[in-house]
Amino acid sequence: MARARRRRIEECPGRPGRYRIDLGHSAPRRFLFTFNGVPLGSRELAEAVAAYVEAQVARGRLLEDVLAEISPNGGGSASGIQQLLERWIDGFRKKVEVEKRQPRTLMEYERWAGPANAAASHFAYWYGKTLTDVDAQAIEDWDYVLATERKLGPKSRRNVLSGFHSFLRWVHDQRPTFGVPKFAWPEVDEHQPTILSDQLQTKILLAIPWPKAGIFYCMAQTLVRPSEARALRVRDWDGEFALRVARAAKDHRTRGVVRGLKARNAKTVPVDFFLHDWLIEFVTPEQRLQDPDGPLFRNPDGRQSGWWSKSALSYTWQQACEKVGVSGVKMYEGTKHSTATRLKALGADDRVLAALAGHRDPRSIEKYAKLEPATIASALRRLREKKSESTA
Repeated sequence: MARARRRRIEECPGRPGRYRIDLGHSAPRRFLFTFNGVPLGSRELAEAVAAYVEAQVARGRLLEDVLAEISPNGGGSASGIQQLLERWIDGFRKKVEVEKRQPRTLMEYERWAGPANAAASHFAYWYGKTLTDVDAQAIEDWDYVLATERKLGPKSRRNVLSGFHSFLRWVHDQRPTFGVPKFAWPEVDEHQPTILSDQLQTKILLAIPWPKAGIFYCMAQTLVRPSEARALRVRDWDGEFALRVARAAKDHRTRGVVRGLKARNAKTVPVDFFLHDWLIEFVTPEQRLQDPDGPLFRNPDGRQSGWWSKSALSYTWQQACEKVGVSGVKMYEGTKHSTATRLKALGADDRVLAALAGHRDPRSIEKYAKLEPATIASALRRLREKKSESTA
């Protein structure tokens, strides 16, 4: 059996920093470039590119097609951004199928990277371009198009740019010598959530009809996300004072209740007495035996299935807010976020609060650091009293 000829990389005589590769098999020597069409500057980079070329040829690709990717003109369709976006989305879709990535993120990427004539295809700016066109200035020009033609605000533009940055990182993983350009992110004002006091939160919860109130007590008292609360099933309650949260709802469709990524990080949360009373009344022993996979919290005004929809949940919350004269308080902020902020203000340990709120990274608790004015006033009052005692 003939031994395959080992590749040889040599620096071009009289041309420092320019390398060429001899792949043998009667193939002519070829100059090596990075994936931006820039000449290589070191033997290490030349070795990396050569290894990539050999690996792609071993997978059955034609040598000419592989070399075209790293040619100075950008490689034509081989380095065309539209084609690479299609490969990226396809790979992301496979990760969603095995629950490595979130379906909602895929839905956003598919919308942004849709056909060039789609109204919401924010990545259409890059169609017809290759990797050699990607630099900081081009991204800045694109951001201007998103702001002026697409009419996107700073936060939306930042999300779109973040998605494109993820795509560029994927390209870098596929082609290590492709350098991801650094660019300026749009300035976004930090969102200041509305935090409800314990009294006002309780007032709103009491304004919700009792048959519907269970799911709202769950979000407010156990720090369960709205999507998690909607997807809870009868079997997730132990019949006493514990609730196992392991599922998340798939977008806004009640029929799309699925086991989500958080299932791998299931948490058990305590059931408060108000929520316990609701569960005892509306989740009967017969229901627990006959329909363990049915919704734990049923919407009495909903469809026959009983699952709460996202819109019905928000509508019920807003109606209760209007009854007590409160406006502009979102359901997530008024339930989970308000309770978590008060616990943080009372000195709850960050690790305990992270476990209860379902955050894998304790640093996420920093967003609950906003204190209520009453809490700040109380702290200042105690400080003044302490100074008065020391001077007495």
